[in-house]
Amino acid sequence: MMMLGLWLSFIGTDPLGGVERFTFGLFELKSGIPLLPMLIGVFALPEVANVIIRNEKGKKLAALVGERLSRVEFRRCLPTICRSTAIGAGVGMVPGLGQIVAAMMGYSAAKNASKHPETFGEGEIEGVAAAEAANNAVNGPTMVPLLTLGIPGDNVTAILLGAFVAQGLRPGPELFEQQGATVFAILVAMVIANLLFLVIGYLSIPMFSRLVTIKTSILIPVVIMFAFAGTYVFRSDINDLMILVAFGIFGIIAKAARFDVMPMVMGFILGPSMEYAFGQTVAMSQGNPLGFFFTDRIGALCVLLSTPIIGYLLWKRLYSSPVAA
Repeated sequence: MMMLGLWLSFIGTDPLGGVERFTFGLFELKSGIPLLPMLIGVFALPEVANVIIRNEKGKKLAALVGERLSRVEFRRCLPTICRSTAIGAGVGMVPGLGQIVAAMMGYSAAKNASKHPETFGEGEIEGVAAAEAANNAVNGPTMVPLLTLGIPGDNVTAILLGAFVAQGLRPGPELFEQQGATVFAILVAMVIANLLFLVIGYLSIPMFSRLVTIKTSILIPVVIMFAFAGTYVFRSDINDLMILVAFGIFGIIAKAARFDVMPMVMGFILGPSMEYAFGQTVAMSQGNPLGFFFTDRIGALCVLLSTPIIGYLLWKRLYSSPVAA
């Protein structure tokens, strides 16, 4: 699935050479596959189909309306929250990744570390905590490359960069010297905002939890309407709706066959960045990328550190698999 995601990310125009790849002569694929229709297709539509086919989930959720997070549940999720917070903070400091990558990495890490991964995707509270903790942890660290280097960490901070410029602020190394008071005011405001999120979220749980009591006959058409409307508004392109439907059908088939679409989406998101970095490596190595990794000190160190870790993870996965047993 990861290799499939990488291949899908290569569809379009080569960013380095300007050559069309895997477009099959279709003009609509020259700019590649848009991310938002793909995400809505592989995640939202299969869940809609699952609710239609198996309506028991709605009945189970309706019985939980009004319940709050207990101390036992919080203690059980605390290691997952800490892990996802560290993942989100690390992802947030890398420009260009953002909340989607952090949420998926946090969820995947929690699922791999869980003793009962089969419950993920069925309302497992650790899965919710993992994705949301990683997603929320991104927001603060994205300000690091924005304020220090003037590079936005994601789409949200890109908009924030425009707002800073409009207010006369020039993010970069000199910002702390020239506008130090304003920078620290922004940081304090972010801390206060997170505290308010905790209070508002805790108080609004009873209201939002009642959404699960909405009848399926009303909820499903509304969800589908918003899925198609959000996809179309993204680029105002009718072809995005066709991509949404195509990936929705693929997501339904993948879920029925018990294939996890998360690695595919991760490969699709990280594929362009990986390709661009690999192109830079080839250019710097003058056509010998493998030799460059071993002759450069940093590259050799990365290979030396990553090889035993990857080997151990593969050995652990194979050793603990039912086939090996």
